[in-house]
Amino acid sequence: MQSDTDPTTVDTLSNDDSLLEVNDCLEAFHTATTPIRFRILYHLHVNGNATVEELTETLQFTEPEITSNAKLLINAGHIRHWEDGTDNDPDAAYYELTNTGEDTIATLTTHIEYHLTNSE
Repeated sequence: MQSDTDPTTVDTLSNDDSLLEVNDCLEAFHTATTPIRFRILYHLHVNGNATVEELTETLQFTEPEITSNAKLLINAGHIRHWEDGTDNDPDAAYYELTNTGEDTIATLTTHIEYHLTNSE
């Protein structure tokens, strides 16, 4: 694919390392674009850290649905999982966005908002 504005694009994307990076980026976006995964990311983006219980109550999905999709988001680098381990709730486990997750959800929501406002 050749770019009219940047003639070096083909050269930049033709080496194996760049293609691997592009594939990784595409896979990361693909992982985030199912409705449940998008909603998990968006919830964490808007509300901050959340437990599985909070996500199941708010998003109206079952715990297995949340945890299996969260694992995919973890593997893609969008979120991380950590346990509180405090006296308040020693079993509390939380999900939070990574920098990659923040970038991904910001890009996706900007793109969606653009299309919603320009579709008329």
